[in-house]
Amino acid sequence: MTTKTLHISEDNLSGLGYEILCKFWLNEFPLWSLMISSSYSLMAITIERYMGIVHPFLHHTSFSKRRVLLMASAAWWPGPILMLCFLVSTSGIINGRCYSMAIFVSSTWKNVSGVVLFVVEYLLPITVFITCYSRMFIRLRKQVHPQATNIGNELSAQNVRVRRNILKTLLLVIIAYVLCNSFNQLTFLAFNFGAPLDFNGYYYDFTVIAMFANCCINPFVYVLQYRPYQNELRKVFCKRDAAVDVDLS
Repeated sequence: MTTKTLHISEDNLSGLGYEILCKFWLNEFPLWSLMISSSYSLMAITIERYMGIVHPFLHHTSFSKRRVLLMASAAWWPGPILMLCFLVSTSGIINGRCYSMAIFVSSTWKNVSGVVLFVVEYLLPITVFITCYSRMFIRLRKQVHPQATNIGNELSAQNVRVRRNILKTLLLVIIAYVLCNSFNQLTFLAFNFGAPLDFNGYYYDFTVIAMFANCCINPFVYVLQYRPYQNELRKVFCKRDAAVDVDLS
């Protein structure tokens, strides 16, 4: 068994109750579970938009309200499952102190854990984002140009502009996700392969704050980019109905 001195409590802890407290609370299990689930929710939204733009007929026939709700619910399960496997199982009380991500059966298992977490938490979502958005951009470029003259083409062009606006909004959300999460994910991967890391240092605090910031950025992106969101905010704060601008370009 190998351990790292990543202790998160100075108290003299002992007993089953404190062991459970250490494994499910002091190691920030709820926090990191929700952070991962948030990433998978964003991935689910991306896949839904991909199907709607690239495969509209399949999206219309397959994405019922019930299936969308199931998909949204399923996105919140990977976080707790991953943390049960890799955080809870490697946390525990040693000599009266609670240690997190510190107890491994071998150095090999520690390396494997680091790679699996990096792939599932970071690399997989980014791969899905890049694949889906590149296909969506290609698809939208082939659709009707906004400069149309007859009514049918104008409606089609307007629909393209709406989709492009939604796509640009989500793309900004994805860029923010990559920028805010890369520091922590790459740092933690290096740590699992033996690189030194001060969990009480300023740099590690910065990587965690960056991940937290990602949870706060999205509403500002919507305000700056997404016109329907702006209209709804006007309704809430101006106490009157805002005119809906159908041209979302």
